[in-house]
Amino acid sequence: MSPSEHSTLAIAKSDLAPLQHEDRSTLPCLVIHSGSEPGRRIDLEPGTLTLGRTPAVGSATGDAAKAVHIAAPGISRRHAELVVTEHSVSLRDLGSANGSRVNQKKVQGSVTLADGDFLQFADVVLKFHRHRTAEVMLHDRIYRLAKVDEGTGVFNRRHLQDVLAREMRRAQDSGVPLSLICYDLDHFKRVNDSHGHPAGDRVLKDTAQAAQQALRNSDVLCRMGGEEFVVVMPGTALREAAAVAEALRAAIAALVLRLRTAAGTVKHQQTVSVGVAQWSAEMHHVGDLLEAADRKLYEAKRGGRDRVCG
Repeated sequence: MSPSEHSTLAIAKSDLAPLQHEDRSTLPCLVIHSGSEPGRRIDLEPGTLTLGRTPAVGSATGDAAKAVHIAAPGISRRHAELVVTEHSVSLRDLGSANGSRVNQKKVQGSVTLADGDFLQFADVVLKFHRHRTAEVMLHDRIYRLAKVDEGTGVFNRRHLQDVLAREMRRAQDSGVPLSLICYDLDHFKRVNDSHGHPAGDRVLKDTAQAAQQALRNSDVLCRMGGEEFVVVMPGTALREAAAVAEALRAAIAALVLRLRTAAGTVKHQQTVSVGVAQWSAEMHHVGDLLEAADRKLYEAKRGGRDRVCG
């Protein structure tokens, strides 16, 4: 076999700078080693971070940024607490049902983490890294290839199916609310036809990032395909989901994009049509909830677009 026939998984070039320059200022992080999200990297911002499955309240800034959301069987709503300073990271259990462990030893009081420690919360195992390393970046690269849409940077359809199935099981078992937002970009074909596909790619990416910023810490934004996106909202009833959907719609509508085209730079503002639905006991499959939100999406389109229906 010739060298050109070999396929090697490589770290992205943009991630090499901290390694090449021995940058020790990168944030400490956790890398998930088990469960539904192996390889996911969780950067640990300075401050006190609560780890658990309770959805964070509010936007993705302020207090909401102080939650590390891990949804898995056996994880308590407020399972453990991480205190992150410039020089150390410590962990303490918050009276969780299944306890917290470091290197298989049950946490009693507060434990200062060392580089390479393994943390366990129920059946979820994570590894602590004091600094970003080649190992961290390789895990992250594998995770992104499997779970993240390359064109927009949000989660892909495969991840949508996984997280929606998991959250529907939780809703069925515990009765906690679960809502879904479906939205797509109005008249998106015109962007590609008028300005070219590179301009269309820019609109997809920038509107997805605007939507992400309008969502809460616990909301999961995924690209369904083409110009259609879905937001999974654990622990969220319809009224609250509709309010978040309106914030998302407004954030995208307010975005002024400058697109490079063959004729020069043009300004573009993009609107979206949004549908919202909540899981009910009559819904037995993932497709049932998706179809309910999709019906509301097309109701928004029939109503004139650039609106939320739920």
